Parts: sequence; C-alpha cells; structure tokens
Amino acid sequence: MKPLVLEPRSFIIGLAVALIASWILQGREPVAAQALHRPWTSPGPDPRRILTIREGEVFVVPAGKRFVSTGLGSTNPTVASVLLLADGIPELTTHTETPTTIRETPSWFSVPAGKSISVQGGDPAGDDARAFGYLIEE
Repeated sequence: MKPLVLEPRSFIIGLAVALIASWILQGREPVAAQALHRPWTSPGPDPRRILTIREGEVFVVPAGKRFVSTGLGSTNPTVASVLLLADGIPELTTHTETPTTIRETPSWFSVPAGKSISVQGGDPAGDDARAFGYLIEE
C-alpha cells in the first residue's frame, strides 16, 4: 500500500476553501436552531396567540394593535344567541334558530385599538359566552 502524499498546492487550496466556508458561515445559527425560530406558516393565526374573551370580562385593544375575531359562541350547546360588543355596541351575533357552541366569524371583522370588547348572551344562569381572536399590528 502506498503512503498518502498530499501536494502542497492541494493542501493550500483545501485550506483556503475551508477558511472561506468558515468565514461565510460565521455568525449563522445552526440549521436546527433556525428551525426553532421559524414563523408560524399554517393558514390562520398561530394558536399560541389566540385570545379568549369571556362573558363578564372587558378587553381593551392595545394601542397599535387590532383585534381580529375568529369565533363567537357559548360553552352551552343549547344557547343560540351571543353578542360581541365593541364599546358597548353590538357588532356580531350568533342569533340563529339552530343552537351551536362556537361559530366562525367573518374573516374581515376586526376591532381597532382603544375600543373595549365584551361578550354577552348565552345562558342567563352562567358566564358561558366567549369570543376568540388574535391581535395584529395596525
């Protein structure tokens, strides 16, 4: 078996390529770390950002944000009517002849910064009305 012989020219070219690659990749996160910081890419909002507004609570939309509604309803499946109010004014309702728990709201509906949001309706014996949504930048 012949001994391995490395020519000086090949060694210098290989070393130069390794140094350039190291310099280019310097400061970059490893691929596995990049995967951890990947933004949410599924259709719809990131589930970690969904807000729940319960009956009896008032949520004020923070400055520079907009509340986008995704659902409205009641935890009681026999209730047909739930209202979403913005500054006390009814904006959305689930009033139908067929009771259901949570209904999807129109994708275009949102409430601007500074407005208060509350929900009303459902079972008079309990605080079962709910509104769901998320915040976006204005």
